[in-house]
Amino acid sequence: MTVFPKYHVASGSYRVDTTKPLILQAFLGTCVAVAIFDARKGVGGIIHSLLPEPVSSGYPYCPEKYMSTGLPQFLKELYKAGAEPKNMKAYLAGGSLIKPLNQQDVHLNIGGRSAQIAGKLLQESNIQIIKSETGGFGGYSLNLNMAEWCCDISPSVPFDLSPNSNYVAPNKADLKKAAARLQPIPQIIFSILKMINEDTCDIKELSREVKKDQVLTAKTIKLSNSALFAVRKKIESIDDAIAILGQELFSRMIISVAVQNYFDHASSGYSLSKGGLYHHALGTAIIAQRLAEMNPCLQPDVAYTAGLLHDIGKVVLDQFVMYSYPLFYRLLMEEKRSIMEAEQNILGVDHTVIGGELAESWEFPESMIHVIQNHHHATVADEHDPLTSLIALSNLLMHMFSAGPELYLVNTGNLEPLLTANGFSLSLFPDIVDAIPVQALSSSPELAIIQG
Repeated sequence: MTVFPKYHVASGSYRVDTTKPLILQAFLGTCVAVAIFDARKGVGGIIHSLLPEPVSSGYPYCPEKYMSTGLPQFLKELYKAGAEPKNMKAYLAGGSLIKPLNQQDVHLNIGGRSAQIAGKLLQESNIQIIKSETGGFGGYSLNLNMAEWCCDISPSVPFDLSPNSNYVAPNKADLKKAAARLQPIPQIIFSILKMINEDTCDIKELSREVKKDQVLTAKTIKLSNSALFAVRKKIESIDDAIAILGQELFSRMIISVAVQNYFDHASSGYSLSKGGLYHHALGTAIIAQRLAEMNPCLQPDVAYTAGLLHDIGKVVLDQFVMYSYPLFYRLLMEEKRSIMEAEQNILGVDHTVIGGELAESWEFPESMIHVIQNHHHATVADEHDPLTSLIALSNLLMHMFSAGPELYLVNTGNLEPLLTANGFSLSLFPDIVDAIPVQALSSSPELAIIQG
């Protein structure tokens, strides 16, 4: 059996390509995706829409983000590549609902409206819909084989569910060793944040702080010179990086580079793919920063950093999760337990507890420790801790709209309380989703840092 490489089509994007040994794949929760191909012409692709239609003019227009504007653009690309409507076949998937179904799901109906728009546009274009798996109460995986021109829609369970007879739950000593292998996060990160928040930061002082960490300096200069930044002049020093990139982008990048070192220790446990934990942390950070810009009581840079760090406990537990997939899946998907309940049941501790202990040992600021310990519990407004409520909402949004191969059961029942806790009404939810930069959901975390 031939195994083809896979390309993840992220939310708010599409890809059109020609015949080649490749599988295009979209993991779907509330979003809707459409796979279309013309086997005779050897052309096809997938579009993965975030929302049914544009809802706000306050953010940069991104047509592929919406089914109403993205699908016509996607079809034009297919026609341009040679596809013909009479030969084209379409598959629709996504738009899942979460049990128990409540009034907010009926009110928003994001997936349902996206599927209706897609069906109507395909019918008007005389494109045959071969299969449609939308709605329901589970996630989907839409897979388009670009070599054999076949498509399938299946439950998003990308791992073997057969019991692991060799699995042994970790004890306290195992967990302690796993945590000890992580070197403390440089306190320079919090020094930079303090300078920014107290408005005492100047370029010279920022440069001096960063230069204290040689490894961080080297990695930052390397990333600054990457093709992603497209800088004309080669960056050879921290001073060059600050001057060329600007203080805001530089600060965001230096914090992200420092935190990425810790997520590099994770393999493919919670996310089931290398790099998935960091991508989720980075996406949550970008969403948190954007939402903090709407709240005068919060500092966007602090929100960004808290978003990066909220799941640091998962880095410690990731290796143990990897060897217990069947147990986690049964508790999460079949018994509808929360991720913390599953962790406590199988590992004897959850990631918020182990993350809090790690943060305390590393002498994190109290606000960061509280976020790490309570981001799954902040479902009511707390005027004394708006940061945790913000990260809880950002974390939920990232899970809802950046579905991937991960061990996580999304609970949208917390959505309205979290919106309220952050001063938003349910009616504003589409506008909030519209505010999420597409790059935060993309398969390129580095691009998200730059364009977030």
